[in-house]
Amino acid sequence: MTDTAPRRGPAVEPREIMQESDAALRITWADGRACLYTAPQLRRLCPCAQCVNEFTGQRVLKPEQVSEGLEITNVEIVGRYALNFRWSDGHETDRSYCFQVSTAMKKILVVEDDEVARELLRMTLERQGYEVVTAEDGLRGYETAVAHRFDLIITDIQMPSADGVHLVRRVRDTPEIAATPILVTTGYGTGNATLSLTQGADAYEPKPLDPASLIETVRRLLS
Repeated sequence: MTDTAPRRGPAVEPREIMQESDAALRITWADGRACLYTAPQLRRLCPCAQCVNEFTGQRVLKPEQVSEGLEITNVEIVGRYALNFRWSDGHETDRSYCFQVSTAMKKILVVEDDEVARELLRMTLERQGYEVVTAEDGLRGYETAVAHRFDLIITDIQMPSADGVHLVRRVRDTPEIAATPILVTTGYGTGNATLSLTQGADAYEPKPLDPASLIETVRRLLS
């Protein structure tokens, strides 16, 4: 997935919308940034009446109902900035995706030294429609956070090179990323979590992670 800083403030218009393959769509924005959207991510964001309750605005389509092997079978341009899709699962949008407004996915940095836990967390978040970038320790996590900027940072506490508490402190001491929400995860009790909160973390989730609780906290921090 192409790394790109999230767009905040006024909407940025797309300069180019291009289908890269049956499974991906690339959008280059007027500010020069580029995003690569996979077919499953776009399908989970479908705005049609079958996928979103028109009265409540609640999403009916569940992320787990969308196969990771989903493909785009047809794309139709509507106006300057909107698209209609037909998918390999037989679904067709009856309402256009409009890319002039902020349809760009929230971008989350996951910092976790355990490869299995890192991958599970990445998949859990991507199934909810988030763009995820990963790093394996606090040092690389900090470098990635400064280089690309994120809407949220999720970090483990016990890690080599630089632990999660150190990462929280460095982020808060760096003006250009200091306001980024930080969620810490720990399997070592509340002591480490409390220390990270005193250093500037916004919330913590105990390990083993409860996916429902995690997603609820992520949504709250991104709201």
